[in-house]
Amino acid sequence: MLSILAKGLFGRALGYGGILLGFWLLYQAFSNANPALGLLGGAAILASMYLIVVNRRQGPASDATRSTDNEGDGTA
Repeated sequence: MLSILAKGLFGRALGYGGILLGFWLLYQAFSNANPALGLLGGAAILASMYLIVVNRRQGPASDATRSTDNEGDGTA
């Protein structure tokens, strides 16, 4: 249980750090008129958002949100 929690926290921290890095790179790109930094910052933001979403889907709370009943799926 502790390893799952640590993995989830590490993944989220890495994702949030990547978003912070991406926005800092975008800031530097606009400040120094450097389009390469802007592209790198945008890619870092997108990759970090993907990492956060994947981490949330694989986290310990992902099974709690799924229902096992057949409500709303058209079967009786």
